[in-house]
Amino acid sequence: MASLLEKTQTLIKANLHDMVDQALQANSSAVLKQYIRDAEKNLDELEDATATVGGEVKTLERKYKEYKKKGDQL
Repeated sequence: MASLLEKTQTLIKANLHDMVDQALQANSSAVLKQYIRDAEKNLDELEDATATVGGEVKTLERKYKEYKKKGDQL
């Protein structure tokens, strides 16, 4: 059975979650704008990562061709 401390922690967490949920609902347009900003930031990070991976792919393709050419000469 849960101790008094665990029950108290659960009660506090539940009340805090409820307060935050109510605040989010009251400020739904502000929350939506924040979600959009977060999504835009994530998109920027994804685009940067895609560019990095694209560069790595080109480097690996170039190295593959170089080593294949050396292998064919052997």
